[in-house]
Amino acid sequence: MMEVSLYIGVSSKRIKPGKACYCYEEYDAVRRKYGLTMSAHASIFDDCWIRIWQGSGIKKRMIIKVENESETQCYRVATEALISWVENKEACQNGREEINNV
Repeated sequence: MMEVSLYIGVSSKRIKPGKACYCYEEYDAVRRKYGLTMSAHASIFDDCWIRIWQGSGIKKRMIIKVENESETQCYRVATEALISWVENKEACQNGREEINNV
């Protein structure tokens, strides 16, 4: 199983520089394998959000959508959701039925 981490854009103050690069490399491997794209927004005036899609063009499908007041919590929840999504995809590839119709 491939581990995934999205803690790439939180802040260099909260993540050691080497750790941020390592986390992005993990996410990048999953991104390339499954054809994912991510967009994120954080502001002191409104909620943070993260959206992750699979595919492109007309077949683009949102697989993860997270909104939270806390930027850190937003990335944490998105990371957990992506880990769960990857585990489900890998289980499907190993012959099991998809869980939660993902």
